[in-house]
Amino acid sequence: MQILSDWVFNWLRGRKRRKDLKMKSRHLLAKLNEVDPQTRAMILAMAAIFRKRVIDKSAQLSKALNHPDKMSKERLGLIFELLQAIQNKMIQEKSALDAKLDELNIHDQAKVTHWEKSVLGMDLWLITIGSAYHPPMQRKASSIWQLLDNASEHIESAIQSLRALESTVDQLDPGKHKMYGAIDDAQWRALCDFRPAFFND
Repeated sequence: MQILSDWVFNWLRGRKRRKDLKMKSRHLLAKLNEVDPQTRAMILAMAAIFRKRVIDKSAQLSKALNHPDKMSKERLGLIFELLQAIQNKMIQEKSALDAKLDELNIHDQAKVTHWEKSVLGMDLWLITIGSAYHPPMQRKASSIWQLLDNASEHIESAIQSLRALESTVDQLDPGKHKMYGAIDDAQWRALCDFRPAFFND
């Protein structure tokens, strides 16, 4: 009976992972198709920041991104869930960020707000690692990366736009920590050059 119970639990868990992966893939692909190349480049730049702050600081997360073929399917699934949990926690904290921006009288009028770009950037890694967990999604993941790759010539201007926002926030609320952390433009551009192995195949 316990074996059957475990099988059902694992099956339901796997189904939820695949459902979440498909939903995120559809949403990101649709969003990238409706925005201009500059916005796509900004989403890629925000994804690079999340990678530097979270993924590159963990050997397991970094391995899942760079060498998914050396990890078990279940481990990839667990990492997908972990990244989801990190993203969900950040989304829950959004109200505090909104209150802070209102206090500083900063209102984002962009079609895709800075916060949305951050979330979409996180989605990029969830989809990339998720497609290693569920290979049938790699075609859609490749389409997403193709749209971002096509916008790569706008990376420099995207970074400068994000730097301008960082400067505005720093002037209004001087602090010890920069909005995007300790990263110079050259490092940022280099991070944006990353492409997953399946995209280059």
